[in-house]
Amino acid sequence: MTPDNQEKNLQHLKADRRIFDRFGVSFPAKFKDSRYGSGIGIALHDVSAQGAKIITNNHLYCNDRVTLEINLPDGQNPLVLTGGVVWSKSTEANSWDIGVKFDNIRFMQLARLYKFSENINFV
Repeated sequence: MTPDNQEKNLQHLKADRRIFDRFGVSFPAKFKDSRYGSGIGIALHDVSAQGAKIITNNHLYCNDRVTLEINLPDGQNPLVLTGGVVWSKSTEANSWDIGVKFDNIRFMQLARLYKFSENINFV
């Protein structure tokens, strides 16, 4: 490994300060925030006990407050998670990757999500 590659790997490890591993999911979801109102469709890309990456056509900004409503195929009420935007990255015209940090860690709720992720898309 070259010194440049070693430095890049070290920077990546420093930048990734997650306590909980992320797992891949692919569920339809909606988000609500004060700027865009409610019911805006998003793609939930991956999730951990602390946060999630979502993909949306709406530009959100750091510290924006959001509520995610995730419909799971278990017939129960949607999984509802609240948090704040911690990063936002434009990926193409009118498409944004958004990092959301959850307000509270709710393991029992996330267990519902994880149960279905095993059959869909594990990272």
